Amino acid sequence: MDITKQIEFLKNQRSNLLLQLEKLSNDELSFIPEGNNNNILWNLGHILVIPQHYFYVTNGHTAHVEQYYIQNYMSGSHPKATDIGKEFKEIKELLLPTADFLKDDYDKGMFNNFRAFGKLDFIETLEFLTKHEANHIDKINQILNRLNKTNK
Repeated sequence: MDITKQIEFLKNQRSNLLLQLEKLSNDELSFIPEGNNNNILWNLGHILVIPQHYFYVTNGHTAHVEQYYIQNYMSGSHPKATDIGKEFKEIKELLLPTADFLKDDYDKGMFNNFRAFGKLDFIETLEFLTKHEANHIDKINQILNRLNKTNK
């Protein structure tokens, strides 16, 4: 798949997710079901920061998100947000533009010598991370289903 189609797919995936989460309360965003380690907000933040980490930080470029988000939403971290509403708003505002920045930076040649995970080129990494993102969207949907059962 070419970069333009892959970025459009990513943006559509993110747009649909944002519509789904639009009216959630802070309690719903921070709900951690039994047997889970993370909540909806953490999964959303994780979706935001993983591409920033692999495309930018590990390749010596400046990320388009604050270091705070990278530290608090990377793999192995756990929900720490103290101002759920503020973080949700900021993450929502960054999800689509960061996909555009990725495309723009690719077009500028920023990733010409890019390698991730020791062997993957830019497009392969983008495809892998899009699938990774879909897994976290699935986790969000599972939490939403648990919320719906709890609220009935």
